[in-house]
Amino acid sequence: MIGVLLADHEETFLEGLALLLNQEPDIEVLGKALTISNLLSLLPQSKAEIVILELDLPGLQADELLKKIKEIRPGQKLIYLSFSRSIRQITKLLKSGAQGFVLKSAPLEDLKKAISSVSMGGQYFSQALYVRKGFEDKHVLPEFLIEKSTNVLSWREKEILKLLCEEFNNFQIAKKLYISVSTVATHRKNIMAKTGVKNTVGLIKFAIKNSLMD
Repeated sequence: MIGVLLADHEETFLEGLALLLNQEPDIEVLGKALTISNLLSLLPQSKAEIVILELDLPGLQADELLKKIKEIRPGQKLIYLSFSRSIRQITKLLKSGAQGFVLKSAPLEDLKKAISSVSMGGQYFSQALYVRKGFEDKHVLPEFLIEKSTNVLSWREKEILKLLCEEFNNFQIAKKLYISVSTVATHRKNIMAKTGVKNTVGLIKFAIKNSLMD
């Protein structure tokens, strides 16, 4: 079960999101905050693995609030929600320690994927933030991370990518890493989404290009 703490100044949105997330079998809303002071007061005792918060929570700039959260709980995982697509702002938050960014206009499935990915040590960005490159009909990495593509892969995803390139199948990887086959499949799907490739050949090319085969 993944525990989450929600923060948004719009009460209707906050309550609706909490209701929807609590209907998921593997997610539990452990707290809700309408203000920054409320959020900061909940953090010390909260057992939430992930804080999901509004980018423009009134009272402090997003990066300043992030620093305060990290001071209280250095290892706290964070996913931001916003209507904004500001590349500069997203990049700033990622450099400060955020793990995910989901558009408020995105379907709930997007946020569920973000929660799953961040919980497993990865990062996640709404699909609408991805850009198309050249004339290739496929998604690539978010525009603000194209130059540092391997940074969006968690250590586990890099580990699985290496094994896939060594021709291990999902079952063999699961056995080697002592994880379930379904977990391997989830990681594999996330790797493909983040790197913008469609098959194993594409993964091998990506691994070679980014020196992950060493």
